[in-house]
Amino acid sequence: MGATTLTSRGPAGRAFTVVELLVVVGIILLVLAIAVPAFSSMLYSSQRSLAVNGLRGAVTTARDIALRADRGGDGAVVFLFDAGGQLRIVPAVQVGTLTENATGQLDELGNIERDVFVPSPIADTVTLPKFWAVSGYAPAGFLVDTNQGGVNLFEWYDGRHTGGDPGVRGAVPAAKFRSYWLFPESGFYDVDEQTPGAGQGAGNISAAGSPTGRQSFMIRFEAGTGIIKAGGRSALFVDPRPSAQRPYSSNPLDAENWKRVDLAESVENWAVRVLRSPDPDGDGRVMDLDSPDGSDQAERSRLLGSSSNDTVLVKSVDRIALYDLRRLASGVGARGLNRDTDSLYQAYASADGIALDMDLFRDLGSGDETLAMQNIGRWIVGDTEPVNGGQVGDGQVNSDPDDGPVDEPEARVFVVQPYSGELREVES
Repeated sequence: MGATTLTSRGPAGRAFTVVELLVVVGIILLVLAIAVPAFSSMLYSSQRSLAVNGLRGAVTTARDIALRADRGGDGAVVFLFDAGGQLRIVPAVQVGTLTENATGQLDELGNIERDVFVPSPIADTVTLPKFWAVSGYAPAGFLVDTNQGGVNLFEWYDGRHTGGDPGVRGAVPAAKFRSYWLFPESGFYDVDEQTPGAGQGAGNISAAGSPTGRQSFMIRFEAGTGIIKAGGRSALFVDPRPSAQRPYSSNPLDAENWKRVDLAESVENWAVRVLRSPDPDGDGRVMDLDSPDGSDQAERSRLLGSSSNDTVLVKSVDRIALYDLRRLASGVGARGLNRDTDSLYQAYASADGIALDMDLFRDLGSGDETLAMQNIGRWIVGDTEPVNGGQVGDGQVNSDPDDGPVDEPEARVFVVQPYSGELREVES
């Protein structure tokens, strides 16, 4: 018997016409046009929920640390951004206080005391979804510290976009006394430097363009009570930079090997040793731990002070905002995010210190960093309607179309309740 060949017949066997193919393609495109935005919206909502829950959980953990403190150390949560990475929310605990000589008088009057915090050994770091960020609110005058001689210091957030560092003498720019929504500037630094600038006691950015130190903000709770402690003097948070380029040997037999925080098994124990060692510089001359001057104090400052790239200069805030960096960039007229940092900041350069990437704000015309910061602040509080001249917002949040263009708030702003530590969302 010969082989039998089956032949398709009827509608199933005929080919599609061009019109039918176009109809099918059109239906597919229509489905995609409906499904893709819906999926993107669902993904955005999911990431926002993760970010909010992570933020709330970290703040609660920090308050619990303060309530359980058995050595008098406050609890805190510190906000850190790694350039090109993601935002970390780190529960922290206070381990002591460092006295360092700030720019100004070279005697006891030039000193300033700063509390030292380290990552809590009993709590986990929270990492927000990619592009999600937190800013902290600094009211007018918040950027100013005062040393023991009564001299104003401008070390915390000393970039050009917040008025620069005018030093301790002469006229002070009005921008230093404005209010700001501050981004965690903790991920912009030279990984191969022990201190940001020779001769710059606090690593400030000056007229000569010397590098600046890392800085950010925290939410701090009082030990034993859990009451929020906002404002006050700046503090130090130990966050070892990922670099082996350090002045001390990695050889365990080296007497100064213990100073390598990147090799320490416990950052908390390392920081306590730096603070309490009777002779940290190893010259054989033991000095009083509270002595305001001398090489031992200088060594502690080099390892733990505001000029060390292993520490972040922080202050406690009671108002924060959560948002998507991509939507912020679009809302303030920036041309996207910097490709190297995934933020509105340029990659760190010793000549510029920490600085906004003003190439992203070319539509401002003058490259005005102050206006860029003003736009960011207005967008965060919900004053989002663009106006002429590159300015965002008109100074008020409008929800009534009868009163003009309606603002569309994107950021979620929270106030920390002073006694409960809960985050209460503020309606725009």
